[in-house]
Amino acid sequence: MLSDAGYTVIPVNPKYSAVNGIPCLPDFRDIPDEVTIDIVNIFRNSSATLEAVKAVIERTARTGHRPLIWTQLGVSSDEARDEAIRAGVSYVVDRCIMIELARI
Repeated sequence: MLSDAGYTVIPVNPKYSAVNGIPCLPDFRDIPDEVTIDIVNIFRNSSATLEAVKAVIERTARTGHRPLIWTQLGVSSDEARDEAIRAGVSYVVDRCIMIELARI
């Protein structure tokens, strides 16, 4: 788990109240703008990816901070990727963040 590796994790999923013992928010938009987010790790059904990317883009417009969007294996969509790139937000496709963390 990323939190075990020392990373601050803010789970976001409308279906859960907690993930791995960490309180879960129902929507990305519920994270206060004062919280700096460096990576948005999308690990949901690919049909939810575009909506998540749109929320990141909205936040970027408000805060000026551009987090990296990371889509887990099998989670990306071409439409979401294209939307992120048009907005100038970096987008990682089909990579497991834990596998990459183990590499470093």
